Amino acid sequence: MKKPLFITLFILVLMIIVLKYSATKKSINSSNAIPVVDNSNVNSSTIDNNLSNANTFDSLGIWEISNYVNEFNEITKEKYIRMKDDISGTFSNSATQNSELTVRFLINGNKNVNIMLFEYAGNNPVKEGVEENYKVRIKHNDDNPITLYANNYSDRLSFDKKSSAKITDIFKQGGSVSFFIIENSQYSISQYQFKIEDCTGFDKIIKLFNKK
Repeated sequence: MKKPLFITLFILVLMIIVLKYSATKKSINSSNAIPVVDNSNVNSSTIDNNLSNANTFDSLGIWEISNYVNEFNEITKEKYIRMKDDISGTFSNSATQNSELTVRFLINGNKNVNIMLFEYAGNNPVKEGVEENYKVRIKHNDDNPITLYANNYSDRLSFDKKSSAKITDIFKQGGSVSFFIIENSQYSISQYQFKIEDCTGFDKIIKLFNKK
């Protein structure tokens, strides 16, 4: 009697082992049927090439991330935030009134904002001259205007960290932002005026930029 019982138990154990093996194999095959994409392995260049279709964010609006170029016009690894299209505005001085102006933003993070001004919508930006200081009035939507100051030591107006942070904070809120810039000069007063109609999407693009 002991021998048949032993054989029966052995067969039961063997069947249990076979069933467990079959279930495990089925589970493995099922998990491999639909591959899982790990977005954490997507590199920054892949994100940059697909910014307009980024799955992480619904819309980046007018903003994009680009790369600086060096003196040989070669693309570097240093990135910055810009608008997809330059902004149009007007400028006035002792020689002209309400002439065409092109504006370009170069944003290197939350606390590093620069503006390039191209008079007559040309290719040569306003460069440092006798006076290097600029008074910048900014109006966000229907809020009261604020006054900041910038310096031009090369070919762009640069804001300090505190002022840059104020500008990026405004951009993060979306909406329209108007700029009125006055060159602080005792010889000739130049004025620049332009408006960003809708800066929505900056809060998203700055998050992407900070991940680089």
